[in-house]
Amino acid sequence: MGELLLHGGLVATQIDGGQLLEDGAIRISAEGRIAALGPSAEVASDEIRADFPGEVVDLGGRLVLPGQINAHNHLYSALARGMAPLGERPATDFVGVLETLWWPLDRALDEESVYLSALFGLMESARAGVTTVVDHHASQGFVRGSLDAVARAARDLGLRLSTCFEVTDRDGAEVAAAGLEENAAFAASLKDASPLGGAPQITATLGLHASFTLEDETLARAGRLVDELGLPGVHVHLSEDRADAEDALRRGGVRPTQRLDAHGLLRPGSLTIHGLWVDEAEIALLAERGCLLVTNPSSNMNNGVGRCDLARLRAGGVRVAVGTDGMSGDVLNSLALAYFARRDAARDPSVGWDDALALLAGNRAVAEVFFPGAQLGTLRTGGPADLVVMDYLPFTPLNAGNLLGHVLYGGLASRTRDVICGGRYVLREGRFPQLGEDFAELSRRTQLAAQSLWDRRALKPNT
Repeated sequence: MGELLLHGGLVATQIDGGQLLEDGAIRISAEGRIAALGPSAEVASDEIRADFPGEVVDLGGRLVLPGQINAHNHLYSALARGMAPLGERPATDFVGVLETLWWPLDRALDEESVYLSALFGLMESARAGVTTVVDHHASQGFVRGSLDAVARAARDLGLRLSTCFEVTDRDGAEVAAAGLEENAAFAASLKDASPLGGAPQITATLGLHASFTLEDETLARAGRLVDELGLPGVHVHLSEDRADAEDALRRGGVRPTQRLDAHGLLRPGSLTIHGLWVDEAEIALLAERGCLLVTNPSSNMNNGVGRCDLARLRAGGVRVAVGTDGMSGDVLNSLALAYFARRDAARDPSVGWDDALALLAGNRAVAEVFFPGAQLGTLRTGGPADLVVMDYLPFTPLNAGNLLGHVLYGGLASRTRDVICGGRYVLREGRFPQLGEDFAELSRRTQLAAQSLWDRRALKPNT
């Protein structure tokens, strides 16, 4: 892709604490970096536009934001939309949901359904203004090569991705070992990968399901593997439900956080997901180890497992971030839900703003773990050109101080018009130029794959 010059936009360099240029312009180099950023009069004057060697785009006053970061997603769940759980009666607890819905799906996924679920999950992410997805993949019936299929979808579409394979003992030691091997092989395959906009496009970590489906030997092997591969840490679910703590206490008289830490798995580059049922000692340990904790409010509400206590975590020194946990690609909606849930839980409309700011900062910190130095989630000269154009012409004053209010109350993600990642259009006027296949035909093909996947679930027995 050649150079791009975007001008005449309402350009926000960051949602929280950045600049807002009322008539801003962005010059993007052929390498996909931001070559210049500033007022249109300086960066895209009449003379500059007349001599510009690349494409010139008039933004027509639309809002430009940095590409957003989803700190935790399950792309493999995209083909589950509308799928009924197995069994005659609905599950009445979280473990029952896993056993009747998600674990049968994991066992039934194959290469085609993994690729298509990742592709459509990423497409929905782009439509919500997301350019970087931190994914946690599970397909226990298709392990070797599964992460390559997920990464292929990201490359085909043009988004940035960090992914890992969910290691678990729930399907036996052999599958657990294969999961560790898949994480290792995928990480090794990325050593010579091409950058996108001056930063990696695809990165890796080591995925673990949760303490309650992992044996001590597997946890020990995971800790050794992180060291051997030089990975930043692990990506693991933590105390999403009471069952996690109850299991850890039965096993060894400690809670899940202490159990993971005993195997060297809690590090500054580790993502702990959910954290609804951690106690004060666990909060102190997470803060001491410098882990990031990712809340997923829509998923928690859907599963009826409780609320993440952001105030208690933050007061204890834990860095927090926000994701979608496979419910959708819309991380800005999850941010708003976390904000509203905080107010509702406190019965206090004066709280929540600082929590939302902390979550945005946390998502940038998550991205920095996997894409160090890129400063994703911001727009800056020299940085990757990861940005979104919103079809949003505000009808109330918009400035740097109240931009977060427009994000929380304006439903901005649904207004995404264009997405550029590493200087390349991923979404342009609602279409995906990178995909050569007709979208209607791709949708039909994916519906058939989804139906086949749903049918296979009942044929994959529990181990």
